Amino acid sequence: ASEKLTPRRALQATKSRMAPKVNFSLAQKRSTDRRLLHYDVDTRNVIVAGTGRPFPLDVSHAAIGKHSEGLALYFETIKFFLYLALAMFVCCGIQPLAHSSANNNLSTDYTVNVQSNTQARAQVCARETQPSAIIGTSIGATCNDPLTASYYSCPTLCDVFIDTAQDLATLGDLCAAHLPCTNSALTSAEEATCCVERLLPELAKENMPGANLACGLFVSVVVLLLWTAFYHKEQLKNAQRINRNAVTVGDYAVLVQGLGVNQLTRRQIAEFMSHYGEVASVSFTKNVGNLLKAEQDLSEARMKLAELKAWNEHGKGGGDGGGRPGASFRAMFLGATDYSDDAVAKAEAKCVRLKESVDQLARLPVVNNGEAFVTMNYEAHADNAFIDHRRGWGELALDYLFGCCGVVWGAPRLNGRRLTMSVPPEPDDVNWENVNIRGQAWYERSVKAWLVLGAGLGIGAGIQIVFEQLREAARASVMDEEIRAAALGENPSGDDGSIGALTAFSGFMIVAINVSLQYLSKVLTKFQRFHTRTNFEASLTLKIFIVTVVNTAIVPITASRCDRTKSTQGECLWYAPGGLIESAFYLQLFNAFLPDLIAYLDFAGKSRQSMAKHAKTQDMAERALEPTEFILAEKYAATLKTMALAVIYGPVLPISHLIAFLGLCVTYCTDKYIALRRARKPVRMKTTHSLYVVMSMRVLAFTQLIIAFDLWFGEEKNAADWFVGGLVIWILWILFLPLIKACIGIERDEAFEDGGTGGVSYHTNMGKGAGANAAPPLPPRPEEDGESELSKQEKLIKCNLLGIKLEDFDKGRLDMYHPPLPADASEGTIRNLVAEYRLFDEPTKGDPTLMQGQKPRTGGFNVNPPGSMPRPQINMFSWMGFGGGGGGGGGSGWFTPAQQGQPTHQTRLQPGTAPATGYGPPQGAPPAGAVRMMPPPGAPPGARVVYVQPPPGAPAPIPGQYPAPPGAPPPAGYPAPPPRPVQAGMFAAPGQVMVQAAQRRMPAMFGTGQPTIQQHPPR
Repeated sequence: ASEKLTPRRALQATKSRMAPKVNFSLAQKRSTDRRLLHYDVDTRNVIVAGTGRPFPLDVSHAAIGKHSEGLALYFETIKFFLYLALAMFVCCGIQPLAHSSANNNLSTDYTVNVQSNTQARAQVCARETQPSAIIGTSIGATCNDPLTASYYSCPTLCDVFIDTAQDLATLGDLCAAHLPCTNSALTSAEEATCCVERLLPELAKENMPGANLACGLFVSVVVLLLWTAFYHKEQLKNAQRINRNAVTVGDYAVLVQGLGVNQLTRRQIAEFMSHYGEVASVSFTKNVGNLLKAEQDLSEARMKLAELKAWNEHGKGGGDGGGRPGASFRAMFLGATDYSDDAVAKAEAKCVRLKESVDQLARLPVVNNGEAFVTMNYEAHADNAFIDHRRGWGELALDYLFGCCGVVWGAPRLNGRRLTMSVPPEPDDVNWENVNIRGQAWYERSVKAWLVLGAGLGIGAGIQIVFEQLREAARASVMDEEIRAAALGENPSGDDGSIGALTAFSGFMIVAINVSLQYLSKVLTKFQRFHTRTNFEASLTLKIFIVTVVNTAIVPITASRCDRTKSTQGECLWYAPGGLIESAFYLQLFNAFLPDLIAYLDFAGKSRQSMAKHAKTQDMAERALEPTEFILAEKYAATLKTMALAVIYGPVLPISHLIAFLGLCVTYCTDKYIALRRARKPVRMKTTHSLYVVMSMRVLAFTQLIIAFDLWFGEEKNAADWFVGGLVIWILWILFLPLIKACIGIERDEAFEDGGTGGVSYHTNMGKGAGANAAPPLPPRPEEDGESELSKQEKLIKCNLLGIKLEDFDKGRLDMYHPPLPADASEGTIRNLVAEYRLFDEPTKGDPTLMQGQKPRTGGFNVNPPGSMPRPQINMFSWMGFGGGGGGGGGSGWFTPAQQGQPTHQTRLQPGTAPATGYGPPQGAPPAGAVRMMPPPGAPPGARVVYVQPPPGAPAPIPGQYPAPPGAPPPAGYPAPPPRPVQAGMFAAPGQVMVQAAQRRMPAMFGTGQPTIQQHPPR
């Protein structure tokens, strides 16, 4: 039973957060350390702690990628979007823009044409409004489409027939006598004498120039699809270069899935994985997500309680409440301005309730829920695991077909379970509090999230359409009043303010709906409980992109009035003053520059920093000075929205591509400054964002094609041929996408990429063994005054996980897999964390015994450290068929495996060997058919002689065929190498080239083929 909690005990738990004096210099220093900094690296290619300094603003993306892959790929994305915007402007913008400028027929004049039985008279009348320069850059400037041309912007004829013999010259002012019948401000008497408007005959053409149609319907689709292929390939290459030049724990780790809910120990998993090489650590995912969340909530409540208590004591000591700034600080960071004894008591009671919840959750049984992060000691050993579990589809089919009958095919199993091994996320990318939500529960959450988002999007679109239609009707009414007043020579009544208010409120509703839906997207994405930050941000990017594009492009187009029928000619408001096209121009202009300006000014961040001086505790001061988060999902969505607006409106407003290009230039400069000078360092994520960008742009190409044909141009412009051509290109691209990717070289197998470890072990990079002195020592520094006990506790927890001394904490080392915990978490939770995730004191040695179904090239002597055997013996072993020529199977060498304990899986017993126990081969006489291998030159004293059993089907040893190693007895012999394939000429046959290419892309049917692997190519 846990000890009874009282408010006094809860308050005592916050004393670790109290500091005698707030050290704002220390808080500012720690805030700086949380930003993206440039560090020196040591001989292990690991950063040297204490050498962090800001990046120069002109730093290359590759240099940024060494410390933040996601940030580097984001800046590369903006660069490629700049290429796209420029290409779209050159290919699809210049010609239509030049055509509109050369054929600008916009005019606010209309001609009243009165006809009688014998005479005709015409008079030119002027409207009050002036032609819009913005519309002059659109395809509506030519005024040659009767169905979409606006009578408010184009010159028209207004015909009226009078059945009279009177001389028409005596009729007086025709403009005042005959107003257009479409004017909504006419009186009954004026409607009786109104004239019927139509476009000038010389302008009313039926066809649009073919170049405009081609640019809007065909060329843009081709450019977009080609860009997606180029962008995808280059981003994968960039990710490979970054991975090769940045050593992380992910280069050594394997994500083992398929374990199911289990009670396996770390040692059991280590013994299983030791058949692929040395194991440095094992980290299970456990059903402790709710406990982790409760501990975080309790830590947050304790921090607020400590700050509130400090304010309370300050007030009792005669201090004031800081006035309005102090009240604003408490409202922002504590959620209330009151710091009385009652407020402190309420905060204490909340801590007690949260502590009881933590204790209750801590008593629940803890189990492993199906996954494990296994950190191998060498990158080559992780490759062994990937190779062994990379099986062909034929072998997998047989495994699933006959597995129920007891016939085991495929990769080795653990306790009868099929396992999958994949490249893991980095430790800071894992959302440990979400890993207990999986399977059906996760899919149900995802379905609910998308349904709620769809409902919210529909409600927001409906509200926006209503206000947009009200605004258009009111604006048309005002323009009609002005036309009537100008014709009659009266002063227009003008806008009484209602139109301006309605327009402002409509714009406010658009902004409010966008902000609300973006907030809803964040909430729903958190509700889905993604297991990694990469998947969280990728899903958030997609949601925000859909929301913003629908609300800023699709809904305004739908809401704008344009029936495009003969009975409604002239009523289309797309090209009217203040209409859709003019609104789209300003929308793109504000979207391109205003968000970047707001982000650069950073009013919220500056407000937080100015209020930090009112903090009474060290932790709250650090919270107030904490750098703002650089959310890549929002940044990707913003750049996608900029390009989406340009692509959708580009066919009718060609200058959109130029606006997007200039806006992306500003975005690049602003975001780079914020990321390198202000923001918190982003977590190290995968390249999923780039994949979502590619998919979004493919969908955007199709969306633009449909909108351009159905709305902008339509069948009446004879655009069907261009539309069909673009649609066929898009469909063929999607259908043959795998073939296109294969031909262009869009592929990445992250499992077999060079991680840049250079054969250095993970244990060494963690400062263990030979790496204990590899990290340069830091210069002595004075004691950090004001450092709270809480920050010291954080260091102690980390030191216990690493198994190092406190004085070695600041040395550079890689990360490790473990769930984050607040330093003031309960003692039992911290103790369990350290016990379950502590780094092994020594790596689990490799076990050369082959498991049932294990490929020989992934075990045997390949479990030894890479490069531990002289070259002649490496060649000899490869001839014996053990390692497959040294490709991807890890290093080769003699082995003296240490005891690993009883394994929990089946192993393949070779003739003459003892049952698998984790020990090496017997030390007595060699088994029948075994080859006696001597330790290589330079082996450590006491190295044992090892007998290696050739795999089934290996050629028999031929005595005297090859020279024996030094010290080998005369009878020892070595097998002859397999004959090399005979080639007909100097170059391989075309058929052989095709087979090799197919084997590189797909394993053989029964898993006998392997991908080509180069572990450490020259840089």
